[in-house]
Amino acid sequence: MKKKILIASSLIFLIVIIMITMLIVSADISKAGYINEYIKDEENTSKMGENSHKLINDYPDLFPTKDILNILDFYDMPINSKELEKSFSKFDGQIIYRNGIIYDAVDVHWNDFKGEKKLVSYFYVTDAEGYNYKLLDLDASHHVKGDKISFYGLPLVKQTYNNNDGGNTRIFVVLSSYIE
Repeated sequence: MKKKILIASSLIFLIVIIMITMLIVSADISKAGYINEYIKDEENTSKMGENSHKLINDYPDLFPTKDILNILDFYDMPINSKELEKSFSKFDGQIIYRNGIIYDAVDVHWNDFKGEKKLVSYFYVTDAEGYNYKLLDLDASHHVKGDKISFYGLPLVKQTYNNNDGGNTRIFVVLSSYIE
């Protein structure tokens, strides 16, 4: 009887160890995986595209970078917001360039993918075409509401949020690479 209990206990212990190992191996603890979970959990939206995920992990120092020359190999051509809205998935893994005016700025204390505490900024930007962007700046730039900015960034997802007028606003969530 004691032998059967010992064997059953050992078997249960082994199963638990295997399950924990599977969870650890399947977890994406990369920079892109962490950002993906953060934007998904915060807004309950779909995940970023595979090419964007790969670009963030292959070139983590681009997000952000202090040198605009680091971006030029990843920036293809100018686009307009209407094209981005129409064919969002086409820009998976591509750096875009936009400019606009910050209509809201929020600083957030965040535990990054390495477990380090960081201050990051969200800039809500409207461009000249009237499209809205939620720019995630992992470097907490010192921009404020009303600033005119130009930015290079990686489009992650499209989202909708409830605005102050009682309606919904479509927004592109973009991971900043360089802000001027």
